[in-house]
Amino acid sequence: KPKYMPKFNFILGVFLLGSSLTQAKNITVSSSSELKKAAQNALPGDTIFLESKEWQNVNLVVEGKGTSVKPIVITPKNSGKVAITGQSSLKIAGEHLVIKGLHFKDGYTSEKDLIVFRLNNDKLANNCRLTECVIEGFNNPERFRNENWIVLWGKNNRVDHCTFIDKLTAGPVLIAELNDERSQQNYHSVDHNYFK
Repeated sequence: KPKYMPKFNFILGVFLLGSSLTQAKNITVSSSSELKKAAQNALPGDTIFLESKEWQNVNLVVEGKGTSVKPIVITPKNSGKVAITGQSSLKIAGEHLVIKGLHFKDGYTSEKDLIVFRLNNDKLANNCRLTECVIEGFNNPERFRNENWIVLWGKNNRVDHCTFIDKLTAGPVLIAELNDERSQQNYHSVDHNYFK
């Protein structure tokens, strides 16, 4: 047997062990607190599935760090089976997060903004994406209240392939905030969306 084989086998074993330890995980959550914890603990390439149900009166927080090659994805467990209703909102903060396939309907936000790309003044979203989502008639009963459906902070975020239907309150559907140096020259992309 050639002398180099044991060393080769050892290196191959270490490589396989290392790659198995870094395999992406699929995590299913069924509450806003579980989602927040799962996102904070997620590693690049992980996917967090939202349980198929009506998520009512939830303030969702997604804060995590993916990479450009391996983003952290948050999406319904079954496509089209997650409805976010009641007095709900979504905050996104961190790097390379993809929020996909959420449907907001039959409610309104108790916050000023429904979906905001920051958690607070210190934690913004960069290189994050909101895709294939629907916001449908998600309006405060007080029609003259100024509220925004989506507010972009940070840099290089994308809103794409989303559908926006029947916004009836004051304020824009989508706004890119510029009153923070970290959000200027932001290179956001808003593309392939349907506004009705």
